Amino acid sequence: MARTYQSPDCNEYRMDYGAPHRQIEPLEKEIAVVDDALTILREEGIIPHTNYDSGKLLAHRTAVARLFEIPWTAITPRMQRLLYAVNAITQPKHMTPPPIGTRGIFRSISS
Repeated sequence: MARTYQSPDCNEYRMDYGAPHRQIEPLEKEIAVVDDALTILREEGIIPHTNYDSGKLLAHRTAVARLFEIPWTAITPRMQRLLYAVNAITQPKHMTPPPIGTRGIFRSISS
């Protein structure tokens, strides 16, 4: 049976869409919430492990904030971390975005 993961604060966690680079919560909490989600993905056999380079994610996040003007986004820091981690772990050859209007993560395609 499939499992659903929601962070304990999912009804309170909010970002300012017009300030996409602003930190929403302490980094430790962001990491802990995403690690919980990754653990479930591993337990369900969706990913083989939960190891990824958090430092590279932070370097990427810093470069994007410095080099790109993003007027708005709905991709929260948690979502950034989860997408980065899943892709760093699975290293897919191709990415397929989820259907518009869904809250799913990108599906990896190995072909």
